[in-house]
Amino acid sequence: MEVPTVQEHIHHINTWKIPLDEISHELQQGKKPREMVCLGCAAKIPLVEVVYPVLHEIKEELNAFPQIKFAPREDAYFFDSSGTHVEINRGIYSVRALIEKNPGAVKKVQEDIHSFKPTGVVLLISLTAAPTREQFKQAMLSYYMAAAGALSASNPLAVGKGHSIQISKTTDQAYIVADYVRAQKGRLYGVANNDTISTIDPNLRHSSWVSVFAGINNALNDLFVEGVYKNIEIHPTYDTRIPEEEEEIKQALKLYQERFRDMGLTVVERNKIGFNTHSNGATVVGTTEKEGTPNENLQEGDVLLATRPIGDLAPLTEYLIRQSLDESTQDLEALRKEVLQWMLLPNIEAAKVIARYLPRKGHQHSLGRHINSARDMTGPGILAVEELAEDSGVDIYLHDLKLFADWIADVQMPNPTSGTNGAIIIAAHPAVARKVMKDLSRIGYQPWVIGQVVRKSKSPMILINQDLKRYSFLVGMKKGIFENYAFVPPGAVTL
Repeated sequence: MEVPTVQEHIHHINTWKIPLDEISHELQQGKKPREMVCLGCAAKIPLVEVVYPVLHEIKEELNAFPQIKFAPREDAYFFDSSGTHVEINRGIYSVRALIEKNPGAVKKVQEDIHSFKPTGVVLLISLTAAPTREQFKQAMLSYYMAAAGALSASNPLAVGKGHSIQISKTTDQAYIVADYVRAQKGRLYGVANNDTISTIDPNLRHSSWVSVFAGINNALNDLFVEGVYKNIEIHPTYDTRIPEEEEEIKQALKLYQERFRDMGLTVVERNKIGFNTHSNGATVVGTTEKEGTPNENLQEGDVLLATRPIGDLAPLTEYLIRQSLDESTQDLEALRKEVLQWMLLPNIEAAKVIARYLPRKGHQHSLGRHINSARDMTGPGILAVEELAEDSGVDIYLHDLKLFADWIADVQMPNPTSGTNGAIIIAAHPAVARKVMKDLSRIGYQPWVIGQVVRKSKSPMILINQDLKRYSFLVGMKKGIFENYAFVPPGAVTL
């Protein structure tokens, strides 16, 4: 049976009658919800300023507790698996109760671990807005110390992946969701990830199927970037403030299962988190017989591709700005619909292409045959290029930018290239990149060349084609969005 192309999927989504006129409950009441500034991954606790430094401190402090191990920091949690099914059991805990060492809360963590007998855990933590490093550290340590009491060095717990957001309105609404993974070693890898957002478009109801679909797809992207597309289970992480929205979200989850069953995606029924917040997302898990995409393996001469145009959230932000000013949004309707369509489509076909160019589990990586790195552009947008440069210690020439529309560059937001369920960067030797680009085009993506690795560097830099100075966010009033960059004469990137 012939597999539908990406464009055929998009055309099919176009028949679903996306509820663009739907207005959220808060906006109907004349309120401005906090989610107005939490589009997509903007709900994350800042990684560089808060999360990464705190995790480094926590790992140092937990050296005395060999029963807790930390997996390498990757886009997803890889673990050995003997079969196609990975067992996931869920615990939900109050951050405040754990910090206060409430005996019942500590006991609940330990009882869950004794009952589930996990080998690893994927965590979701939600705190109040703009938490300090100390607040984040206190919250995370409170869980780890409770968990340590139920573990032993001979039977440790691997902390595989964590996702931290700032959408709780009060400290009583701060929570930790622990999805405990249980798997036996075998010939496959199990791969798990959590990603949970607040909203993609505050004009839509929180329980809108559009919001639910986009939240799930956003979580799946970190599996897809690793070439994982088989035996995927979706364990939703959602919460509501309005009672009737819980049933609406459950119906949306059933609709997701119905519409994407043919892709091999299975939604596992889960209750809401129960802390009176607005969240949509999932812990997702799948299996693969391939190695993952390397994080620190860019080589001189590698070409960087993107699967499609970027800047998904900028049209939605511009829409909100104009609404707040009572200005016309008529010229934005078509583009708003287009970016939502991309958010509604799981990037599973891109995952299949990536998997085609990865070595089998336990086999050596070949620079001339395999993808050298890949990265989800969902949160950072074009800044994902800088992340890759820093991880691999290289200078990268930024040759081009493909936005959904050029005016996106001038939208009033810190990074107009960011997205939700965004494009994926794929980096490889030119001969491999040429094949990847051909494969992506054949199945209906809109791939484009971002640039090329120039050289190894102790101080990684983004060398920007000076023709791109037309994009104001790259220049800035005093500084552009990249940390270390320079404008250079345009060069050629040949595939």
